[in-house]
Amino acid sequence: VLRYHRGETPLWVSAEHAPSPKDIPDCVCGAKRVFEFQVMPQLLNYLSLDSVQDSIDWGTLAVYTCSKSCEKGVEAYVKEFVWKQDFSDDHRQ
Repeated sequence: VLRYHRGETPLWVSAEHAPSPKDIPDCVCGAKRVFEFQVMPQLLNYLSLDSVQDSIDWGTLAVYTCSKSCEKGVEAYVKEFVWKQDFSDDHRQ
C-alpha cells in the first residue's frame, strides 16, 4: 500500500498527468524536493467505502520532501508536496 523509495522515480499508473520537474515546487528552505514515498491505489480496497460515485479515487499519491531534510525554523513540521495522479479525467486535481 505504501512504497518508499527516496530519491527515485514513482511508479505512475500512466504517462498521462505525471509531473515534470517544474511541477514540483521547491521546499520552503529553497532546496529542491525529491520523491520520497507513494500511496498506492490498493489502499482503496481497505477503506470500505459505500458509494462509488462519492468515493475517494486515485491512481497514486506521490509525496515529495526536502532533498536536504530541512527543519525550517522552530516549527515541528514542514508542509510537504503531494502529486495526485488519477485513473480517469473525472477526478483530476
